[in-house]
Amino acid sequence: MTTARAEVLLVDDNADLREALELLLELEGFKVIPAASGEECLRLLESGRKPCVIVLDLLLPGGLSGIEVRARLAAHAEWAGIPLVILSGVNKPPEVTAAELGLPVDHVMLKPGDVDALFALVARYCRDQAA
Repeated sequence: MTTARAEVLLVDDNADLREALELLLELEGFKVIPAASGEECLRLLESGRKPCVIVLDLLLPGGLSGIEVRARLAAHAEWAGIPLVILSGVNKPPEVTAAELGLPVDHVMLKPGDVDALFALVARYCRDQAA
């Protein structure tokens, strides 16, 4: 069962997709922390937010890309252990995308993706963190 109001950091520049996923995840019982950019993601973490999982788009325009955000997460001791689900519109198989990152990721999903599979991943990571 989902931990009550576990926080999910959702990073995607596409406002429509971000808002739709936020609504759906909240209906599943999660508290969603939305971020529209890599910089906003890092600011939220620097402010002390401790999500049970980060759902991160790879292609973020301007500023930091999803790959750069992942590198910064991996380099920060407090953030390196937060499970990361890459949600990407890159038209490649997830295992190719993960290998190209050259950094640890917990899961890669292609957009538009299977929403139920995303919910299951978020629930698993949030449950594992609470255990």
